[in-house]
Amino acid sequence: MIETAIESIETAAFLTSEQKLDIIFNNADRFLRLTDEQITAMYGER
Repeated sequence: MIETAIESIETAAFLTSEQKLDIIFNNADRFLRLTDEQITAMYGER
């Protein structure tokens, strides 16, 4: 189910690469309850 959702986002022609990353990252951020420090360590400032 998660794979299907991610594939749908990745193949959505109407979304830019930045929008796709934003959707996937923000969902993972909420799901994993990442701290600001963890996010910054992985991706820099948002």
